[in-house]
Amino acid sequence: MNIQNSKGQIVEQTTDLKGGYAIKSLDNNLPSTLSFGATKNGIDGVVIAGHAGDFTGEEFSYGGNTIGEVTITTYSSSSTTADAAFVETNSSFNVTDDIVSGDIIGGITIDLPVGTMILMYGQVSGFQSGKIISYNFASTVDGVTVTDTVLADYTHVGGDSGGPIYIRELNNLYSIIGNHRGDSLSTGHAIYSKYENIASELGITVKH
Repeated sequence: MNIQNSKGQIVEQTTDLKGGYAIKSLDNNLPSTLSFGATKNGIDGVVIAGHAGDFTGEEFSYGGNTIGEVTITTYSSSSTTADAAFVETNSSFNVTDDIVSGDIIGGITIDLPVGTMILMYGQVSGFQSGKIISYNFASTVDGVTVTDTVLADYTHVGGDSGGPIYIRELNNLYSIIGNHRGDSLSTGHAIYSKYENIASELGITVKH
């Protein structure tokens, strides 16, 4: 978006993007949740759910404005270890190191103990908490099998897909541990993809 300053000059007004924001596909108009800001090969963008951004070139919007398009998605394969896609953002948006709860200081690349309390923010259900139930879960949706995911017991609803999964560190700082995938019909628990698998599959690092 451009605005005119007091000198009559046209300047670009940027909008911050944060994990937990509501986004929408311009292809099918379906809503989902922005996972977190990231960098790929020196280019800023955001991570979203792969089943939301399931083909390259798919455009997404925030607040009615196009933020960018998918440049890589794990849903281009029939088998993957993460449900994630990377949207390269345009210059009207500023990719931050924030989620709606506060500042991100990095991504966790180790498995936390079963029973660890974790946090999720979905654009529909808002702030939720729960605990890790088990690891190494696999599920298939729309012909794509996602392995090495995690089961947890936080509350979630449709539209929360992609929501950041994180833990609280000291001084209200947070570390990303994954993003919300959906729910398991067999167990009734929530499913999330691990950050380490998202980073590996997409070739990204969390913005911090």
